Amino acid sequence: MKFLKKITFSCYGTTTIYGGGAQIQTNITDIDTLEGEPSVEIDTTNTVGSPNTLLGTETRKVIVGANVGEMNGHVLPAAVINLAFTFICNNANGVRVKAAASDTIRVDASITITEGYIESTVVGSAVELVCIDGTEWIATSIVGTWVVETS
Repeated sequence: MKFLKKITFSCYGTTTIYGGGAQIQTNITDIDTLEGEPSVEIDTTNTVGSPNTLLGTETRKVIVGANVGEMNGHVLPAAVINLAFTFICNNANGVRVKAAASDTIRVDASITITEGYIESTVVGSAVELVCIDGTEWIATSIVGTWVVETS
């Protein structure tokens, strides 16, 4: 396998990895094999009811939501210019990304309510969010379908 950039790959729980539309690896459990930036995290444990609260120090992380049985959940850190995260929906239960208090997320022309969320249940959907000021995250790359909480 050849990588153009080194990455860190972590798995919490057990999952299957897909790449380029094909299954690459199955039954991966608690690995950390490749090093460098950006880091990739397969998340099979965090839910909307018990979300993963991201830290600013985790910027540039790629998070693959792969929960079985419940929607995967994440809360962005407080908005600080240049922070960035990528989220990928890898399970039909979906992935939800929520803004921190006082912050919003913009996807195309839609913007969330304050402390609102975006979510997708379409496998293969991906979104890259970049913080552009002290209160707003903007999707700079969107693949698939993302629902935006606007009210």
